[in-house]
Amino acid sequence: MSSITTRPATDDDVADLAPRLRQPDLDALAAAFPTLSAADALKLAKDRGECHVACLDGRLVGLFGITASPLRPTRGFPWFAMTAEALGSEATIADLLRLSARLVEDWQGRCPELVTMNDPRNAAYADWLKFLGFVAMGEAPTASGHPFTLHYREAPRAPSSSPLHPENS
Repeated sequence: MSSITTRPATDDDVADLAPRLRQPDLDALAAAFPTLSAADALKLAKDRGECHVACLDGRLVGLFGITASPLRPTRGFPWFAMTAEALGSEATIADLLRLSARLVEDWQGRCPELVTMNDPRNAAYADWLKFLGFVAMGEAPTASGHPFTLHYREAPRAPSSSPLHPENS
């Protein structure tokens, strides 16, 4: 049985993980940040927000992060990048999905609007977003010109307390 733990990520974690990421994550980073190495792109994202390292039985296997919008404090941009080892078993994938769901719920408590982009070549990322309740909103441009898909997740609305509201009838 696997044991997934998290802690705040360090620059050393980013440097260790970057060359070991899955190829679809490396491709997405190259398309989104064509002038930066994978390590520099991840460090930039880490430094501009909150970033956690995922450890599988003590080994670093991935990063989860969120970057807040400088123009809209209610909007956050979650992201993740994983090694092949992180997605190596159904049990580990299930643990990572539960972990990411908790993180996204926490982030959404602080940033009600969550927006992210996915490289369509990265099926695992698309599946992750769907599991977390993100909705595809169309294409989004990137610096490299490679089209990404824009995804949005709005915080669930509290039911109305009005007796005339359909949820209360």
